[in-house]
Amino acid sequence: MDGSNDGVFVIEPDTGRFLDVNRTACVRLGYSLSELLTMGVTDIETRLPDAKAWKAHVREMERSGAITFEGEHQRRDGRVFPVEISSRYVAQEGGDFIVTTVRDTTERKRRERLLLRREQQLVVLAEAGRSINETLDERQIARKLVDLARRLVNCEAGCVGLYRDGKMCFREYAYKDEYRPIKQDFPPGYGVPGHVLATREPYVSNDAMHDTHVIQELQQAFNFFKLADTPILDAEGNILSCFEMHDRLDGEDFDGQDLEMLKSLSGIVAAALQNLRLLDERTRAKEQLRRTNRTLRMLSDCNQALVRVADEQRLLEKICRLIVAEGEYKMAWVGEAVDDDNRHIIPLAQAGVGGTGRGFGFWH
Repeated sequence: MDGSNDGVFVIEPDTGRFLDVNRTACVRLGYSLSELLTMGVTDIETRLPDAKAWKAHVREMERSGAITFEGEHQRRDGRVFPVEISSRYVAQEGGDFIVTTVRDTTERKRRERLLLRREQQLVVLAEAGRSINETLDERQIARKLVDLARRLVNCEAGCVGLYRDGKMCFREYAYKDEYRPIKQDFPPGYGVPGHVLATREPYVSNDAMHDTHVIQELQQAFNFFKLADTPILDAEGNILSCFEMHDRLDGEDFDGQDLEMLKSLSGIVAAALQNLRLLDERTRAKEQLRRTNRTLRMLSDCNQALVRVADEQRLLEKICRLIVAEGEYKMAWVGEAVDDDNRHIIPLAQAGVGGTGRGFGFWH
């Protein structure tokens, strides 16, 4: 039995007491052999806590001959760990007994949890690819980002900073279902966002209270203990934004898988922000072209009026109307400066806001 990597127990069916135990079981449970031989199944198996549960378990084995199930063993120090238990009922003339093999499934369970988390995270990333790219507003992109990131790494608090005038600027803090207004700006090297701004690299701290990059006043104000801050870069490596997540709900550290997923989300958001800015630049360029064409049309029509209108007063009124109608100005007027002691300006023609009334102004 001592050559096995699994724990092996020989058990008395009526009482559940251990008749023999191998070395592996002793090491894993933290007891000596002599100690375990004074104990029984109900002392170590949390899912068979008493004699009633044990007897029901034995009846099941008597019917089937063998049984395999998942359980939890408790060590001497009180810690529990998951196990797979395979028991076989042996009937013989000298007395019946049960042989049980116990396999520690801690690592297998950990891998299963990581795989399940990864599958759930990939679903969130797929949703992010659809959701964020449908959004054409920077503030809404930021809100969708922080919501998706919180789901991605299983936390309830976080924020998004946008790069403005050489600083990383935060204006909202998401906590549960609330968006709290804040105003925190981080120049390069100041705090974790400033560090990310300076290095263009993600930063993870699982001990924020003692991290020299963390501004302790902010750590206390927002009451977080672990963080993951991820930059958002454009195709040339220029920083666009960053987002910071606080404290996984399960209390675990932010790990390499979290960082991998956050970087993937960062890439999706980077594309959306770049597309938004390209669209904004295109819209501004289109508007500028429209204004230029409008001004050229206005100037052309004013030149034609100069040729066609012989009366000076009518010409001035025509030009004012063209400036308002085709130049899209709110008001246009022409005045004549009077060289008197009061330096008056007499309006001669006017169009748009203010009507066509005449009055006096002053010139300097």
